[in-house]
Amino acid sequence: MAVDYIIVGAGSSGCVVANRLSQRFSVLLVEAGGSDDSWQIRTPAAVFLLRGNSSFDWGHNNGPEPYAENQINKNEAGKVMGGSSSTNMTLYVRGHRNDYDEWAALSECEEWSFDNVLPLFKKSENHLSKIDQFHGNDGEIQVQSQRMNVPIIERFESALLDAGFERNPDPNNGNTEGFCYPDLSIGADGVRQSTSRCFIDPIRGRQSLTIETSSVVDKLIVDKITKKCTGVTVIQNGQQKDFKCTREVILSAGVYGSPCILQRSGIGPADLLKARGIQVVCDSPGVGCNLVDHPKVELPLGVKPGFSMLKPLGDSIKEILEISGNDPSKLDDEKVDKIFSGHGFDPKSVMPFISAQVKSASGVSHPDIMLYLSSVSIKPIHGSDSVSIFVNLYKPKSSGYVRITDTNPEASPEIVMNYLKEQEDMDALTRAFDMARNIANQKSLSDISVSEYPCGSDTAAVQQYIRENVDSGNHPVGTCKMGVP
Repeated sequence: MAVDYIIVGAGSSGCVVANRLSQRFSVLLVEAGGSDDSWQIRTPAAVFLLRGNSSFDWGHNNGPEPYAENQINKNEAGKVMGGSSSTNMTLYVRGHRNDYDEWAALSECEEWSFDNVLPLFKKSENHLSKIDQFHGNDGEIQVQSQRMNVPIIERFESALLDAGFERNPDPNNGNTEGFCYPDLSIGADGVRQSTSRCFIDPIRGRQSLTIETSSVVDKLIVDKITKKCTGVTVIQNGQQKDFKCTREVILSAGVYGSPCILQRSGIGPADLLKARGIQVVCDSPGVGCNLVDHPKVELPLGVKPGFSMLKPLGDSIKEILEISGNDPSKLDDEKVDKIFSGHGFDPKSVMPFISAQVKSASGVSHPDIMLYLSSVSIKPIHGSDSVSIFVNLYKPKSSGYVRITDTNPEASPEIVMNYLKEQEDMDALTRAFDMARNIANQKSLSDISVSEYPCGSDTAAVQQYIRENVDSGNHPVGTCKMGVP
């Protein structure tokens, strides 16, 4: 029996749409991954155990990157109920007002403006401390502002103030410029607020909602005459199975999954489809193109003992792995909390940090750079006593693509970001890197600093360092365009 709607992907958007639509219609929610019922997901501090974990992640790579020394980088994408909202760093970030207003203008659809989307943000939000016109307090997602009381955070704040940055008490009010302790989607009980937990768990008994997990969508079922999509073909327990709907199939399988499903269905660039032996249903060159990510570069700093949180985090993870091995069931939420707390790391948070959004140049209309001042280094340079400033480019000009490599729905696609293809991106990152170094040279940090990554100070050396170290900010978008053609 057909349902009204089929939603492909129970991720950050799919779970929300399933919740809303199943209030009025019958809905089938199809997810390639499995259950999110795990302490690894519920415990925010355990986020580093999720990176590349095949139980929860697709395990994609991007690259070789032709403009970044042919680097091949791990590319995270959640494969679990909740999608990447179950595996990310829990930041609750809306973006700048101007971006939404620009989308409204480009799409000729005023509903995308900031003032028009704000009520929808508020509808789903339950902020635990902010009560004003920009925040909701009775929605599904619990949000809180966190200030992590560790010594390095005070140093970061002083360095930002001394470098001329201003505090922003609420970057989710439409004006993102300045530095802040970011809002996080972590509940009052200290548990990650994934979209699965917030939008699906409370309605699992709703008769109008059916959920199929461990079901990889192979392709869309498209009527050859009308060209209307009437359902999906999935691979479930090694068997092919068709599901039908009477209204629409909503494709929310993510920036990588959605274009790959379309391409396998014969919708995409004709040359690519023919090369893969797929009959062309619709020659749509944009499917899989326009892939844009926030390129990220890390500036690690060696500091005196007692300031980095890398050792408490590392010791916690080491003990967890020693106890659990390859069997997470040997631990539970309470035991994991005790391990983190015992090593001096708060299990109810991710890594202590401050974020700052800034303009890379005087002519920029609104912030195009995000700086994360982190108590933990990803690429430490001074043993466990390392902190980092991460530089992210918010509005890159470079774009890449996603292409299927064959017709196997489980196969990883070819993902190329084309980081630094456009010189404007390199110029902006170079200016941002200089900002990061200026912050690091302020007295509050220079007093405790013992080393910095030896990349040199001249422009050529800095840009070579950027080429060798640029990585994904894990915010990819753009492969399935919407709006006016």
